[in-house]
Amino acid sequence: MSITFSMTAGELVTRAMQARRCLALGRSPTAAEMTYGLERLNQMLKGLAAVGAIPWAAEEATAAITANDPDVTLVPVPAEVVSVGLVVSSSYERPLFRWEIGKYDSLINKTQSGDPTVYIVRETDTGVGLRVWPVPTANKTLNYRYVRIPEDVAQASAMDLPQRYIGPIENALAGRLTVFANANPDLGTLAAQAEAWLLDQARPDSYFFEPDFCA
Repeated sequence: MSITFSMTAGELVTRAMQARRCLALGRSPTAAEMTYGLERLNQMLKGLAAVGAIPWAAEEATAAITANDPDVTLVPVPAEVVSVGLVVSSSYERPLFRWEIGKYDSLINKTQSGDPTVYIVRETDTGVGLRVWPVPTANKTLNYRYVRIPEDVAQASAMDLPQRYIGPIENALAGRLTVFANANPDLGTLAAQAEAWLLDQARPDSYFFEPDFCA
């Protein structure tokens, strides 16, 4: 038994065009068609990462916070920050609460010093960073979990995704190849179902609510 099935980005684009019925079996896309398909694939993967729909790309990293500076820029740039913890010792990490920017803005003592208990995610056109509060008076280390942005794919690139995602990604991509006329009457439904399935995979099995002790 073999479970080694995989596709390159070029093969996935070709299959998506065939699913749209703008490309016959046995025919390869033109150079312009392949360029267009790869552009749409890259855009789609980046978009799925932005809404947390690629849970297989979860990573962990550390970030160093400098004394008296609440801000740190995250490298590499994440698509989504999942959780952050303050390293207290080699065996103890204290979870930090996430606040949205509006709640942080309501603070009247933003420069209060102490061990951080909360963080906010600050995104700009050049990167993503964290701001912690209270402001640490000594250098600190943060452990954080994040979803990485998928690397750009070229025609010969191996697709960086589990096997069970190949079909839904193919159908979702076929629905986005809008430069081609839709000759497949079922494609709209298939593409919508595929994108809904991708989003469902990123949802946790349970949601937990707890009081905010940092207000």
